[in-house]
Amino acid sequence: GSGTLNVEAKRRGVDSVGVEAHPLLVKVARAKVNWELDAGRLRALAEGLSRRIREGFERGEHEGISVGGVPELLLKVYTPETLRRLYYVREAISSAEMEDGEREFFELALLAILRKTTSADVGWPYILPRKTKRRPQEVYEAFVEQVNMMIRDLEAVRREAPRRAEAAIYESDARNMKEVEDESVDFIFTSPPYLNNYDYADRTRLELYFLGWCRTWGEITEKVRRRLIVASTTQVDRARMAAMRPSDLIPEGVREELARKVEELRLERERHGGRKDYDLMVLGYMNDMAKALKEMARVLRPGKYAIMVLGDSAPYGVYIPTHEYLGRIAVNVGFSEYRSVLLRE
Repeated sequence: GSGTLNVEAKRRGVDSVGVEAHPLLVKVARAKVNWELDAGRLRALAEGLSRRIREGFERGEHEGISVGGVPELLLKVYTPETLRRLYYVREAISSAEMEDGEREFFELALLAILRKTTSADVGWPYILPRKTKRRPQEVYEAFVEQVNMMIRDLEAVRREAPRRAEAAIYESDARNMKEVEDESVDFIFTSPPYLNNYDYADRTRLELYFLGWCRTWGEITEKVRRRLIVASTTQVDRARMAAMRPSDLIPEGVREELARKVEELRLERERHGGRKDYDLMVLGYMNDMAKALKEMARVLRPGKYAIMVLGDSAPYGVYIPTHEYLGRIAVNVGFSEYRSVLLRE
């Protein structure tokens, strides 16, 4: 996610910790929980920024910005005029005199309008440049509207919060939460990656390309995809993972069931033209989640609870009872018991 638990905890005056391996989502989450900013100063900064951007657009200053070397996806999603305007806003934010936290606030506002200012279909889970949606918003209007909404939100949560609470967001790995001490957490609530072949790195390709953090699919793999819990076939390196076996953290009964499911998926793979690596994806996911569950058991105080929002899975029609396997793994790595509650079918 992008800090949802931490936002809600802070609204209720509860201290919280967030652990996220995706660097962009760390940036987003940290901005979302920074409520110590002065709303009055933000309004003054917003007024100066909006004036500079509006006058710059009127004078055509953005027209001198080159978009020739940007990743091809951006040129498929935006018109050159819109892209130049977006880059102009980014430059206005980076060159304005303000504190780092304030700059992150306005950068988040800019990121939030990237999908509002294109006519391409950029919804979940894939970016589809050839499909069009409703008429896009104009860059200046979208940015001003987003900033004003965020300032109003900031003022509202500051009024509503019963006490000042801390929200620490770590760019780290749920499989090795070195920043979180043993038995230091009262409650865990998380929605880990679903075993449904969603590429959580590709989902943010638009933002990563726009920020210049990545320029190619390979760079996204190197800088983001490899950091994440395995949940999609795009994370599978068949040559590197071919010898992988179920982790010893997984109880024997689940290991045996999982081995049969993985073999069934391997055989199904040969019968399909796409030959998707669902067998290794499922195995990699369970091994990674076993590590994460062990860490969750380590940091949780005795007698306290962890809740995970999960989805089950059926790649190539082979049913994987994800909730059941993870529950049994949890008991094996230190939890006392588990139960499942069906939210929807």
